[in-house]
Amino acid sequence: ALELQTRTLGAEHPGLGTTLPLLAIEISNQGRVEEADEVFRRAEALVLRAADPGEYPRYLAYLGLHAANRRDYGRALTIARDTIQRRRALIEQTGGGIPASLDTRGAAAAIFGSAVFLQGELAHALMFASAMAQRTGDLGGAEAFAVEARRIVEQTPGLPAWWRPQAWAQLGGVLALRGDFRGAERLLAGAVNERTRIFGPTWQTAVPLKDLARAQADEGRCEDALGN
Repeated sequence: ALELQTRTLGAEHPGLGTTLPLLAIEISNQGRVEEADEVFRRAEALVLRAADPGEYPRYLAYLGLHAANRRDYGRALTIARDTIQRRRALIEQTGGGIPASLDTRGAAAAIFGSAVFLQGELAHALMFASAMAQRTGDLGGAEAFAVEARRIVEQTPGLPAWWRPQAWAQLGGVLALRGDFRGAERLLAGAVNERTRIFGPTWQTAVPLKDLARAQADEGRCEDALGN
């Protein structure tokens, strides 16, 4: 894709800034840190010239994932906070509050660039920030981020169905660490049930099921944990 864009638009066209972060995070996921750093640097220079103000927060989201891959969770959290701030500003500029309803006719066209899309990006940034705050030991911050993410995905129509259990699982994991095992179990069991309904007995269901078992074990309910 990058090669086609380069041939068509030229190597310095801001349009390449959409593809370069995707390439960079794939390189990062393979552990090729220095190579990923270079691609991210190239991407930033182009993204800063992009006409779409949403491009830079999306770039930051991938840069945060790269920091997490490097186990630099403090930097990842800092980037996540910046991403959240920028996405809130975009929502305010566009008047993109949580919509009361979504006309399903032409839904794909309605979602991208709309209030739904902007809210979805904010929810993802909040869930990532929650995970990074959890990694750095800031459980209060992790809970606050996760609570807001849950509110957004539950109140915004038109988002993918699997985002809801993802938000439940994130908040449930934080509550378990804070010792609220009843609240954690309710959310994690809900995530397991919803993911089972959507995906069936696959790894997508196994992830919250593992977290549920860990919460039960931490509570001292070892038989229930082993059953899961």
